[in-house]
Amino acid sequence: MLFAFTACANKEIDTAGANAHQDEVAKTSNVEEGKEMPNIVVDTMTSDVFNLSKVDKPVLINFWATWCPPCRAEMPDLQELYIKYKDKIDFIMIDSGERKEDVKAFLDENTSYTFPIGLDIDNKYGIQFNIEFIPTTYI
Repeated sequence: MLFAFTACANKEIDTAGANAHQDEVAKTSNVEEGKEMPNIVVDTMTSDVFNLSKVDKPVLINFWATWCPPCRAEMPDLQELYIKYKDKIDFIMIDSGERKEDVKAFLDENTSYTFPIGLDIDNKYGIQFNIEFIPTTYI
């Protein structure tokens, strides 16, 4: 089963011309309730690779960005969920369209976050999942 939670943002999250392709991708997006999730493979901030097809537990996927106030506001709650459920649920917080250096700077200022953070630097998955607003969370 797929659940999606979204909020709003006031800054575009796609980069490198991704906006030009977003309408076309949205028409072909296969992310919808009742369907299997498309695979996600992202590098993480710890130099690991998150591969959704290798996950054997339920997964919480959160699309976010460091500049997004609602994203920042929900992070302490997501950290609490991660601490409480990390043995039962896999978590991946996917930063949308930012450089690794920017995400690292944010984490250096916010050292309490221990959940896995994936990098979608070119916003490939943001487009594939038709993310229009962040934060957006899939379970």
